Amino acid sequence: RKGPKGGGVWERISWEEAIGEIGLRWREIIAAYGAEAILPYSYSGTLGMVQMGVSSDRLWNRLGASQLQRSICGAAAEMAVEMTLGSRRTQKYEDVTHSRMVIIWGHNPVSTAPHFMPHLQAARKNGCRLVVIDPRRTRTAKMADWHLASKPGTDGALALGLAHVIVAEGLHDEAWLQAHTVGWPALRDRLDVFTPEHVAGITGLDAEDVVKLARLYANTQPSLIKIA
Repeated sequence: RKGPKGGGVWERISWEEAIGEIGLRWREIIAAYGAEAILPYSYSGTLGMVQMGVSSDRLWNRLGASQLQRSICGAAAEMAVEMTLGSRRTQKYEDVTHSRMVIIWGHNPVSTAPHFMPHLQAARKNGCRLVVIDPRRTRTAKMADWHLASKPGTDGALALGLAHVIVAEGLHDEAWLQAHTVGWPALRDRLDVFTPEHVAGITGLDAEDVVKLARLYANTQPSLIKIA
């Protein structure tokens, strides 16, 4: 920046000059206030393990800078997924490539996960059906075969509604759920309330669409759901 903040005047410099100026300013801050006066903040869907988990973390740790969760949305999502699913690990991208149906739920990978898109595009070339569940008409939703714009904050009700249909029509694997999950009988009993009509009133979707999506997901193999 050339001139005062807000002036909108910029001057092009080389990488060497930029690194030199940043390093000088950091040294001045550390000398005057200590390293914890530097607070790193950067986060993007395109930053993976190398940028965030290796290079970036090692730099700030070595520097002695203050640490924080890089994004409120990321920290909240990680905690929620771990509490409900037990793990934050997603599917292998090879699984996406070979899927016959992919449901992208509350996620906009066209804008935030470009590393995922080649696998999804390969699947679509193989005839994969793409369904997007998102209140917004995102770039990903625009390319979907079917976009379901449920009301914000009603995802849980929709998920329970889909499960209601799948269980009521016997499209689930009862033996597998009994053997490999925790709390399945309690959840199964809870599903009775979430009829398609009840879920439609919560989500703003048509009851027929809740039934249609549940049947499509249960009867299309292999299929998967990808969340952000």
